[in-house]
Amino acid sequence: MIANLNTVFKLDFDFPPSKAKITLDDKVYLSGSCFSDEIGGKLSIYKFESLSNPFGTLYNPISIFKSISGSLNKENTIESGGVFYHWDCHGKISGLSNGEVEKQVEITQVSSTNFLSSATVIILTLGTSYVYQHRSTNEIVANCHKVPSKEFTKQLLTKEEIVQSFSDLYSNLNSNLKIVLTVSPVRHIRDGLVENNLSKARLIESVYEIVQAHENVSYFPSYEIMNDELRDYRFFAQDMIHPSEQAVDYIWKKFSDHFFDQKTKTFIDDWNKVLSALNHAPFQPKSKEHQRFLKKTMSTLENLKDQIDVSNELKAIQKQIL
Repeated sequence: MIANLNTVFKLDFDFPPSKAKITLDDKVYLSGSCFSDEIGGKLSIYKFESLSNPFGTLYNPISIFKSISGSLNKENTIESGGVFYHWDCHGKISGLSNGEVEKQVEITQVSSTNFLSSATVIILTLGTSYVYQHRSTNEIVANCHKVPSKEFTKQLLTKEEIVQSFSDLYSNLNSNLKIVLTVSPVRHIRDGLVENNLSKARLIESVYEIVQAHENVSYFPSYEIMNDELRDYRFFAQDMIHPSEQAVDYIWKKFSDHFFDQKTKTFIDDWNKVLSALNHAPFQPKSKEHQRFLKKTMSTLENLKDQIDVSNELKAIQKQIL
């Protein structure tokens, strides 16, 4: 007997909606691997007040947690290839002098701390359990910045180290925060596929223990959705490592269903229609039909302005109305 085709070609992965809901009223801080940027980008599109990866893409949990704690030493810079970087930041924070980088770190840390002081949600995407420890300082770095590997010791974090690092951070956070942890679905193939699986397993095990210990911390299974439900390579980008745009949209839909309340879901549906209207390129912009379309879109925006800031969208429409 042939099994149901859906069972053969796709394993559905269903999990109950979260009790802790995220709404448009929430202020969301995101940090971690590039998947944080993907989710942060979606939140920005849908008008959430959010801040994503202010220190750049970070991968290991120690560096991610450290960036949130506000304990970065602005003077912890390094020169590599004539460019200056910071050991605790992604390469996007760089300059041609120590002072330039130190200033960037200081400004970023102030703005990040200010945002976190009133944030209601933190979403952290953990990428790898492997860390690089600088031999001369014994400090774990967030990025090696193309410095020769001989200057580092590579090690796999233990579950205890990850859990303790989160506990140290958690003790300094607002107890009312909603915290979401997820494991990045992006493979770290530089470590090797076997090593990548070991690294991800260590993260999943650690996150499971953290979630069990804290009521306001939840887990979103982006890794499992990508690798168990969307396991076909057609859902990966050309590099066969990162999720494709289609996969990101699918995981975003799962995220929405899991965390958003009905009011927020309804708004997102309405906003998608607005985005479609705003992106519409007419053959005849001055036609009566298109002018009616613009006025209808403006009316929709007017109805939404009590929920979100639509001033830019209204200005864009007004410029087109005759």
